[in-house]
Amino acid sequence: MAWLIKRQKSRQDRLQELLLKNYNRLTFDEQIELISCKYYEKKRLTYEEFVCLAMTGDEIEFFLKNTLYQIDHGLPEITAMYITKFKDGKKVNEKSINYDSIIELFDQFKIDGKKIRELWDDISSQE
Repeated sequence: MAWLIKRQKSRQDRLQELLLKNYNRLTFDEQIELISCKYYEKKRLTYEEFVCLAMTGDEIEFFLKNTLYQIDHGLPEITAMYITKFKDGKKVNEKSINYDSIIELFDQFKIDGKKIRELWDDISSQE
């Protein structure tokens, strides 16, 4: 447990260090690190930052209307969107949709007829 607290503290310190720099002067790796730190610290990401993070191949998730959406790159040449609906804190439905790429997912996946970009202001990184 102590290592987890130390890891979180060091990630918070690194986040603060990166935030103090001029974003335009960060290297590409530092930009990705900044986005990753913000995500894991549950800070609000811009839609563009979220897309960048999704492109790294990390599993990422977001919440909208009592539903957890997870983007997963676990299988070769498949990007999956896992959708888990909750009611009163209990899982009530689960499904997944496979795509050939993350680009295809962002182009084709819709929630209530809208793309993720259109819903971004309502999306949360936390339940």
